[in-house]
Amino acid sequence: MKALLENTRLLLVFITSLYIYLYMEFSVRINNTITMLAESSSNRAIGVYVAINIAKFAAFLFSLISLIFLIKLIVEKKKN
Repeated sequence: MKALLENTRLLLVFITSLYIYLYMEFSVRINNTITMLAESSSNRAIGVYVAINIAKFAAFLFSLISLIFLIKLIVEKKKN
């Protein structure tokens, strides 16, 4: 039962972080904001631009790592 709960939580984390990444990547609103910030010469705009890109990268990385752990758990379960 504990393994099933762990796999379900890991799957939920994977799906959520992948959804957040894909939303940030393909959202018209966020892409328009990034374009507006890139054209601005304000220091705060550069900080927000960097923060959005770091958040996007972190969501992708978190999704990838949770997928790797999920596959690892499934393979180990199949071996036993």
